[in-house]
Amino acid sequence: MGLSNALSGGIIMVALISVLLTVPGIVGTTSIVQDASTDISEIETKIYHTDIAISSLSSSLGSNLVTFTVSNTGNEKLWDYANFDLFITYNGATSGLKTEQLSYSGTCSGNPSSGNWCVNSFTNDLLDPSILNEGESMNLRSTVSENANAGLVAVIISTDNGVSTSKSTTN
Repeated sequence: MGLSNALSGGIIMVALISVLLTVPGIVGTTSIVQDASTDISEIETKIYHTDIAISSLSSSLGSNLVTFTVSNTGNEKLWDYANFDLFITYNGATSGLKTEQLSYSGTCSGNPSSGNWCVNSFTNDLLDPSILNEGESMNLRSTVSENANAGLVAVIISTDNGVSTSKSTTN
C-alpha cells in the first residue's frame, strides 16, 4: 500500500510539473495571436476610414503631361506618398494603348521627369502641412513616356493602405 501511494504521488507530481512547464508557452502564443488580431483590426479601421477621389483630370493631345487633383474624402490622414501606386493608361503616339506605373518623385514646381509623378501643391491645407487631411486636396503632375494621341486617358491611384480610385477622360 505504501509503495502504490508513493508511485501515485510521483505520477501526479510529474503530471503537475509538465502542466506548469507547458502553461507559459501557451500563454505566450495566446499573447502573440492577440497582438496580431489587434494589428489587423487597426489596419482594417484605417482602410475603412480612407476614401479618396480624383478630379480635374487633364491631358493634352501631343503632350506627355497628365495633371489631376486627389481629394481626401475620408477621415484618415494620408502622408506616405512614396508608397502610393499610380497607373496611367493612355493612347501613346508611338505604341498605341499603353499602361504605365509611375514613381513618386516628391514635391515639384515644374514637370517631373518621364515615368514620375509629384505633388505640385495642396488646396485647403489648413492642418499638418503636406499631410492630406479630410477635406484637403493635392494637385499632382505626372509625365508619361510618350506624347498622347487622341483617345482615352485613365488614372488609377492607390494609397499606402490599398484604397484606390480612378478617373478617365479623352483628349
